[in-house]
Amino acid sequence: MAFQGFLPFAHFSSKKYCLSPSSKKRSKTQKCFAIICRVRKIFTFTGNLLAESRARFASHKTGETVRAIGEIEFQVGGKGVNVARAANFLGIPAAAAIFYAGFAGRRCLNALKEENLGCVIPVELDGETREGLVCVDDATAIETTYLGSDIPIPGHKFDSSLQKISRMASSGDILAFCGSCPGWQKGYAEKIRRLCAKKNLRLCIDTYSAPLADLIRIKSDLVKINRRELFSLLGEEDPHTDAAFESAFERLSEIADTHCLAASDGPNPAILKVRGRKSVRLKPPKIKREISATGCGDLLLAAFIAQNMFKNVPEETAFKRALKVASISASSPNIIGITRERAREILKF
Repeated sequence: MAFQGFLPFAHFSSKKYCLSPSSKKRSKTQKCFAIICRVRKIFTFTGNLLAESRARFASHKTGETVRAIGEIEFQVGGKGVNVARAANFLGIPAAAAIFYAGFAGRRCLNALKEENLGCVIPVELDGETREGLVCVDDATAIETTYLGSDIPIPGHKFDSSLQKISRMASSGDILAFCGSCPGWQKGYAEKIRRLCAKKNLRLCIDTYSAPLADLIRIKSDLVKINRRELFSLLGEEDPHTDAAFESAFERLSEIADTHCLAASDGPNPAILKVRGRKSVRLKPPKIKREISATGCGDLLLAAFIAQNMFKNVPEETAFKRALKVASISASSPNIIGITRERAREILKF
C-alpha cells in the first residue's frame, strides 16, 4: 500500500534526531519513525548536493552590474533529493542520504527540515556545499545556470553514509543511486552491491559518467539513463537518428546486469527493455508548451518505482504512466509541475 503522508526528519548529527538502535530511551520522533519504517521505503543517495538560488533579471550582459527583480528564491537541489521529494509527493515514504558542508550545507539541511522532505540522512564533509545561481530572463524566461565547484566524497565518508542506510533499511526497500558523485572510486560500486545483498535491497541506478560505468555492471533492478548519457557511456558521438539511438541502446543492454533498462530522450520516444523480452519504444504524450524540464527525470524515476515496485504494475505500463506524469510536469516552471490529484489519477493510486 502507499503511505499517505511524510516521514519525520532524522538528523543523525543531532541528539534530538538520533535514531541509533542502541538507545534505550526514544523520543516521540524516534517512535514515530520506528512505526513508519515497517512500511517499505525508498532510500535515495545524493552525492552532489546543491544550494540553489533562483532570480529574475531584466537583462543579462557581461561586464555590468545587473540587479535581480523581486525576491530571490532558494531551494535545495541534487538528483537524489528531487527523487525523494517526488516519492513523498506521490505518497511513497522516502529517506534522502546527502553530503553537506559549511554554511551552504547547513542552510540546505535547515531548508529540508522546514520543507518536511521526509527522513534525511546527512554526512558532513569539509569545505562548502556547491552553490548554484539560476538567472531567468524576465522577458523570455530563458534560464542560465551557474554552478560552483563540487566536493569530492572521501572513502570513509562514503562508507559512513552506507552504514547509516544499512542501519535503517529493511528487506525489500529500494536504494536509488542518483546523480553525480564527485570523487567516485572504483571500489564504491562493490560496496553498494554488498549493501544491497546484505539487506536484500532493490537497486535503482540513475547516474552518469564513472559511477554509471561501474554500477551498470552490478546486479540491479533498474537502470534509467537519457540519450546523452547513453552515448557518453559508450564513448560515441550521437548521430541524432532513431536507428543510432536504438542500436546504442541494444549494445548497452548486452553489458548492463539489470532487470530493466530504460533510456529517455526528452519529448521523443524512450526505449525500455526488460530482461528476457524485446525492447519497446514508448512515446511521451505531447504537451502544448515545455516550460521547464528540470526535475522531470526525477519525477519519472519516482513514478516508475511507485508503480512497478510498490504497486506491482508491469514495467511497460508503469513506464508509460510515469512518462505521462513527467511530460505534464514539464509544462510548469516548478520541479514538480503536476498536481498530486492529477498524478495519482494517471498512476491509478
